[in-house]
Formats: sequence, C-alpha cells, structure tokens
Amino acid sequence: FRITAFLKDGVGDGRRKVLEEKLRALPEAAEVHFVPREEALLRAGRRDPELMEAAALLGENPLPSAYELKPGAIVR
Repeated sequence: FRITAFLKDGVGDGRRKVLEEKLRALPEAAEVHFVPREEALLRAGRRDPELMEAAALLGENPLPSAYELKPGAIVR
C-alpha cells in the first residue's frame, strides 16, 4: 500500500526539499520516495505502453512529479 502525493508544476527544489523533510518527519511514514516526472512516465509506460504513445502525441510529459509514502504500522 502506498500513498502518492502529486506536486504542482513549478515547485522549486527548495520547497520540494522542505516538503520531503516534513513527510519524512511524519511518524506514520515508514518510507518516502521522490518520483520525478520522467520516472513517473517510464513507470506508467511499463504498465500501459499505450500511455507512452499518447504522451508522445502530446509532445510533453503530462505526469507531475510526486512523493510516494509507504505507511508503517500504526501503534495506539
């Protein structure tokens, strides 16, 4: 199970790194992984090759960068 948090276009490296620190500080987040938009497109293309063809027709990558969070065990 993973949670994906997509970033708005134009988020600079400084804001992205602050967001990453905040996500990593969450006690519920066992893993936090940054997925740049290029990697997101490659991953999606492996699952659905037709998506790669559609992206090629658009001329640019329509997918945003994101963070993937894997939650850990919640202890109460």
